[in-house]
Amino acid sequence: MSTQSSSQRAEDVHRAPIQEAALIANFYGVRGRLQALIDRLIQGLELSLERPGHYVNKTTVAQLDHFDPPAISAHDATIVQLALNAPGAVESAWHTLRAQLAAILPDDAALEGVWGYTLIYQAELAQSVLPSLALDQVLSAAQGLSSSASEIPQVLAKTDLPGGWIRLVALPLEGDGLKAATVYVALSQPDSNYQLVRDVLYNPTAALLMADLIAHKGYFQVRQYRLGGVPDRYRQQMDALRTHAGDILLNLPAGTADLGELDALGRQYSALIVAVANLHSLQVGLARQVDNYTWWYKQAGKGEVVEYHQRFLEVALQELSLMVDEGQRPLEAAKMAVDMIGTRLEKEQERKQQRIETLLAATAAILSVLTLVDKEAVRGLLESLGVAQPIDIFPVLGVQLGLIVLVALLAIFVIRLIRARHP
Repeated sequence: MSTQSSSQRAEDVHRAPIQEAALIANFYGVRGRLQALIDRLIQGLELSLERPGHYVNKTTVAQLDHFDPPAISAHDATIVQLALNAPGAVESAWHTLRAQLAAILPDDAALEGVWGYTLIYQAELAQSVLPSLALDQVLSAAQGLSSSASEIPQVLAKTDLPGGWIRLVALPLEGDGLKAATVYVALSQPDSNYQLVRDVLYNPTAALLMADLIAHKGYFQVRQYRLGGVPDRYRQQMDALRTHAGDILLNLPAGTADLGELDALGRQYSALIVAVANLHSLQVGLARQVDNYTWWYKQAGKGEVVEYHQRFLEVALQELSLMVDEGQRPLEAAKMAVDMIGTRLEKEQERKQQRIETLLAATAAILSVLTLVDKEAVRGLLESLGVAQPIDIFPVLGVQLGLIVLVALLAIFVIRLIRARHP
């Protein structure tokens, strides 16, 4: 992507084993939310509109393209592609280009709505220079925008491509915003610079582009459950619920369960079920990206680099699925404890209700006795039985009390008999 003449390039071949430094930056984000980023890049790089969606600075040979990919798997995405060039030695040129871009994008606020971004440090090898030897000289310069100078990039995967080679040196796993960087080093064969850039790196139909987009959507899902203390909080919630439910189940035969414990268990249950639901939502989203990536990495020509992303996302999906499954175990134990406590409390409530109903029935019977069998009626009964006159009050009260007890017992007996027949 350099504007150097062929004679200048011929001179550079003799001066350095690697030349024509360029930095390609791809930003992937939510459709409709990247206009602020586009405006910032256009202003910071002094770009002019050349045609719809395409901006250039002919002096610095910088260019920017943005578009909404038509693929169904990217229906929600916008892609911003940026290419920068710098003269001079490749390592220092890459440092310059990175610093230039970092000055335009100084903080995470500049990448609002972006799932992640890719930096491709690109250059051309001189004749007969091995890419591994050249890479050793310049690898330290291939860093994300948030990386410190002391961080040394490591080659994670490598692939031979038409016109050159590409190395994956960083994944977007440290955080969102500026930390969400995938970093590649791409070295082209002599006089194949344009072919590598056009076919693989910078183009709406570039082989690497869509696979890189889908990978970023997947890595965004991964960061949501790996970062921010999510795993630790999740395990604490599981342990707390599992322990509380276990204690309740162990103490249940002793009959010590009460509504307070049920309320506390319910709060822990609700917190964990929300956490499991959130993880399950991420699981569904990540599974969708893994399926999409399976198709796109084939279109990218396979190779170790794109396969590395696929393996990583598949392992992350398994990890997330295990977390969701693990959260189901304490939920099941808590549900069992809640059901058992609920059953016990229902039975206790039913027994209380029955006692109240029996007491009310007995009271009603007593009141009936007192209404129907007053003192005069009792005296008449005693006279008919031959009790001598005058009849004192105590025999009358004794007869009333006896009748009350008898009727109350009879009422209780009838109520229990009915319940026994109609449980």
